[in-house]
Amino acid sequence: MQFADWAAIAGIVVGFLGTAFGIYSYVASKKNRELVFVLNKTRTTVVASGQASDLDVLYKGVSIGKADVTAVQMLLWNAGNECITQEDVLKEIAVVSEPAAKILEATVRNVTRAETKFTLTDSRETWHAGRIPLSWHILERNDGASLQVVYVGKSDIVFRLVGTIK
Repeated sequence: MQFADWAAIAGIVVGFLGTAFGIYSYVASKKNRELVFVLNKTRTTVVASGQASDLDVLYKGVSIGKADVTAVQMLLWNAGNECITQEDVLKEIAVVSEPAAKILEATVRNVTRAETKFTLTDSRETWHAGRIPLSWHILERNDGASLQVVYVGKSDIVFRLVGTIK
């Protein structure tokens, strides 16, 4: 092979590398907001109906009857590379249960940074309808929170995240 052949091969390799780098740079620099919701598959049965016949569970002084009480943990975070503020929320972000399960307690167990000001809207009416509205000041890349929800129902209740962000 002569020098011209090697130069041609080198030119082709450099061209391919330049194109690959250009594509990578475009993808890496693209701004996106990606709110991720993960539900822990392991549920904790606090009370199993039918197993404790003499046990009466009270919520705010009122018996919930012979029903299961279950706890579940979930995570929510921004996996995108652009921050998410309340101004970016087009439709309220909330955790909902399907079918609707009465939520007895919902707590933020941990947050990545206090500056996020991540909170659960404390509205017993919506909680009892199986809906927990969420709010925060800012979620930057990898900012988020872990939540725990105690509800009336069996461990097969499905929880999902609803709402819309820009």
